[in-house]
Amino acid sequence: MSLRNAKLSTKLYFGFGVVLALLVVISLTAWNALETASDGFSEYRRKARNSNLTSLLESDMLMVRMAVKDFIISGSDKAKQNYQQYMQDVHKYVEQAKKNINDPERVKKINLVSEEIENYGKSFGQIVDIRKTRNQKVDGILNVKGPEMERALTKIMESASQDNDMTAALHSGLAIRRLLLARLYVVKFLESNEQAAVDRVKKEMDQLKAPLGKMENELQNPERRKLLESVIKNKADYEKAFDEVVKLIFSRNKIISDSLDKIGPVVAQNVNDVRLTYKAEQDKLGPAV
Repeated sequence: MSLRNAKLSTKLYFGFGVVLALLVVISLTAWNALETASDGFSEYRRKARNSNLTSLLESDMLMVRMAVKDFIISGSDKAKQNYQQYMQDVHKYVEQAKKNINDPERVKKINLVSEEIENYGKSFGQIVDIRKTRNQKVDGILNVKGPEMERALTKIMESASQDNDMTAALHSGLAIRRLLLARLYVVKFLESNEQAAVDRVKKEMDQLKAPLGKMENELQNPERRKLLESVIKNKADYEKAFDEVVKLIFSRNKIISDSLDKIGPVVAQNVNDVRLTYKAEQDKLGPAV
């Protein structure tokens, strides 16, 4: 029986049935679209959070490196505190990234970052220890023995001049000149870390031996000989301390060039790579959602 010949009630039921069927289809389509959109928004939000996390990690690692540079230049407690604060945040973000990031390639990069950050921290710890030892030798020996030698030689020169011992006065004056030049280039080395400054210090200290030797052979005054003995002893301590400071500083510089200056860019590059992959996926997912 055709619909044209059907009863009115049948036609009405059929019409309502069609409408209901269409509503069901529309509802299912809408529900599927909303579910898809909801999943898309959730995925977009997850990627955005991970992208933001890598940005924070990248930013704080940069601050860590700046604090390290500041400490190397100044050795200040403030720079060390800044390093500790930012490094604590870096470790926190790395642990969050390990929990949140599942993609194998990204996990591989984050694990590498984690390892390199540990190595960076160990290297900086060595820098701190070297700085402490360096300061002990500079402040406790070089900055003490140097002035003591200068004062002793000055007393010899003044005493010899008063006694008309012109030979002793001359040699003590020459010794003071060599000592002051040596101390000047010690300061230059501490600022520049250049081998040329080291060589000049050794040259001046070597040439200091001649006037000291002359005085050791010719001085008769007991007081002046006692002062000279203190100079000779302090000179040996001064040279030994300077050699140790040179080794410490060159060792520190090697750690900086071979470790810190290499690890920093590696960490920055890998974190940036992870962040860019999230950005690329966000740029595709956003318009799709």
